[in-house]
Amino acid sequence: MSNRKTLNKSLPASERETKITGEALQILMKEFDTMKDLFSETQASIQGIFNFYITLVTAVIGGVALVLQFPVSTPSDMTRSQVIICGLLILASVIGTIYLLSIVYRYSRLVEYGQNLDALRLHLFQEFDVPVPSIYSQFLEKNKPMSSSRKTRFLWLAWLLPTGTYQLTMALINSGTLAVATWILLSITGGTSVRYYDSLVTILVEFFVVFNIYNIYSRITLKYWISGFRLHLNPHVESPFRMIR
Repeated sequence: MSNRKTLNKSLPASERETKITGEALQILMKEFDTMKDLFSETQASIQGIFNFYITLVTAVIGGVALVLQFPVSTPSDMTRSQVIICGLLILASVIGTIYLLSIVYRYSRLVEYGQNLDALRLHLFQEFDVPVPSIYSQFLEKNKPMSSSRKTRFLWLAWLLPTGTYQLTMALINSGTLAVATWILLSITGGTSVRYYDSLVTILVEFFVVFNIYNIYSRITLKYWISGFRLHLNPHVESPFRMIR
């Protein structure tokens, strides 16, 4: 058996074509179909979570608009409306944070499934020595080293940006709702009227800090989850993040 494997590896690709037909090729194609289905299902799951989040934000905006219609005849009525609005914004931010972490997890699975599909495609192209258009030249150049300038240029900016468009939108909205909720709390305590500019600077700093916390945390968890999958279809049950998946 070992001699057969050694002989098979020593042959050129054109002579090895018949060695991976039959059952081996069926297994590879079955694995490819599995990865493709998982990739599509994960894409649909991410889109569904984001749609739920947008629905939540729309409902919160509707609730805030409804509260603003309440009659305000006394300072206590104003305070009551502000507290309700502040509670709605904080609730939306908390739920949005959970949704954001859930999308980051699924996005890491999506990245892995895409890498698996590319690896299978590359393997089939090379093993069967398939003639392909010139547009595939860069794809077939596997393990091509990246220049040091491309590795280091603006690399630090990646930690200040979300891992995807959905994460960017959710991080902006969540940070904005927390900043507005803080402004309302300061307004209730009278801080905005006494120290207006200080209050404005406070919520701007809060927005920037919370926004970058979302981004940095999502990148750290994305790297952690991708490094721990290793082609497992089921997530590791001992993961501390399994509750938000």
